[in-house]
Amino acid sequence: MKTEWCDIHGEPYVIPHPDYVKKFARYIKSDKLRVGVRWLGQSGPDYVNRVFPRDQFFEAVSQDHVQLYSLQKDYSQEGLPKHIIDLEIVLDTWEDC
Repeated sequence: MKTEWCDIHGEPYVIPHPDYVKKFARYIKSDKLRVGVRWLGQSGPDYVNRVFPRDQFFEAVSQDHVQLYSLQKDYSQEGLPKHIIDLEIVLDTWEDC
């Protein structure tokens, strides 16, 4: 990619669609850095080694200045740590994730 430090301008490069901003506004209320996480993907033989150990993942991404939001769909029955806000009930489509 040949990206140099000086090429990284620090401006936002992911801009949410206004409809999604409106849909999720009441759930995402934090002054902290807001980060959505998924730790499981598809199941099947092609994906066997693509699952990050759940507890290790949560420990690695949990920071005091970060509010985590679970974007996991279909496989979050194990429960989440209390500091992670579960958005599964409002994720209607994969585009919501």
